[in-house]
Amino acid sequence: MELAAEAVAKCRKSVLLSVVAYPHLHSIIYEHIGELKLMDVFIMNTDNMVLASSTGETPKLCATHPAPEKLIPASIERKFVTSNAQAAAVCAKGEADGCITTLCAANEFSLTILRKHGPVPMGFTIHGPLQATPASHPSFTSEFQNPNRRELHDTESL
Repeated sequence: MELAAEAVAKCRKSVLLSVVAYPHLHSIIYEHIGELKLMDVFIMNTDNMVLASSTGETPKLCATHPAPEKLIPASIERKFVTSNAQAAAVCAKGEADGCITTLCAANEFSLTILRKHGPVPMGFTIHGPLQATPASHPSFTSEFQNPNRRELHDTESL
């Protein structure tokens, strides 16, 4: 996320989509306060979050991104990774015997689902150039500049 923010700040013609659960989102906002502005925030469900296992047994060591770690029972040791997808990959490689990941990633790596937590309503932020005007980002003119816009839901196409 930090590398993406740097690229957007330098480019000045693109935007960054981030998730509010990102542990260092505040650092991105303050580090680029003179270059980027928060343009919008919206809510959309994540994919179903699951506790998965490579063995089918309750894991002793669970790979997880820091954001959803609270979905792991307190008695299970954590191995922190950079994304939910990486958590599934680490589990599939045998570097952990369980993971918190998305249902999609668990299925992709043929992991056994131990517990379904369901989708999580998640906030997403859009950051763009400080000097951006609606004309410089046509896709944001009506949907993201209108205070009466409707929320998008995960069953609708973006």
